[in-house]
Amino acid sequence: MRDVLVPLDGTQISEAGLRWAAGAAYRSGSHLRLITVVDDAADESKMSADRARDYLHERVRSLRSDGIEADWEVIAGAAAETILRESENADLTVMTSGTTRWFVSDVLDRVLQSMSSPLIVVRGDRGQLKGAVNLESILVPLSETNYSAAILPAVADVARAVRAKLILFQNVELTSKEHGSHGLPPVVSRALKLQLEQAEQYIDSCAEELRAQGLEVDTLISSGDHVAEIVKAARTVGAGLIAMATRGRDRLESRISGSVANAVLEASTLACLVVRTSQNGAGISGFRVASAIESAEASASTADEPL
Repeated sequence: MRDVLVPLDGTQISEAGLRWAAGAAYRSGSHLRLITVVDDAADESKMSADRARDYLHERVRSLRSDGIEADWEVIAGAAAETILRESENADLTVMTSGTTRWFVSDVLDRVLQSMSSPLIVVRGDRGQLKGAVNLESILVPLSETNYSAAILPAVADVARAVRAKLILFQNVELTSKEHGSHGLPPVVSRALKLQLEQAEQYIDSCAEELRAQGLEVDTLISSGDHVAEIVKAARTVGAGLIAMATRGRDRLESRISGSVANAVLEASTLACLVVRTSQNGAGISGFRVASAIESAEASASTADEPL
């Protein structure tokens, strides 16, 4: 987190992302780079280059007065493509959803589909313009798949930089048919117990490796609906950030029905750290999956939907 990119569109609501980035920079000593993309060909672009320069200059002046290193640049071009290109030279990019231009918009959606570096999405439309930025703890939902574990290297870097505690979380989902009015049938109860034991082994294995890197890590396991349990767990532990991996293959409206990560992005009021990865877990780098869990996953009759 030496260099953090913060795209801004000139609206007040977009500054929810700037507030988050400033809070992180204050704790970590990161350098912020503020950019505004001026696209004369886009109908929604209402900020001139001169106005953008004045706007960014004032924001940087305010950041520097608070002891935060920052600079700014106005860039002409298409917003999504420019942000993706500039993010390649940053350790982290912070964007706001809920803005005039980027409310789960085409710009943010294209960035989510194609990003190659970690991205923080701050909900600017959900009250993120007020109150202190919470960087004390980060919830990390995992499943027994390499796919979800791809978030771990990135979230470890963020946690180390801002001195946050990690809470590794795993949920074992039950279908509505398994929730009988008279309790769980014995066979389902035994299967749930086995899955919960496997979940505990898995996240304990991940936690052990993170602790070996000097990070503070807690673990939490639940059963229920994935999205609801993630949002509930974040609220219960007082997390200020949820960190998830996503494949980012399709457009958001198509992905959301089959992607826990994107559904949480929509349902939660918290900022989310998102890393795009392939389904085979490319980019995990250094995190193992215990052989017992691999065997259990291969033989499981019901697979959890991967994050």
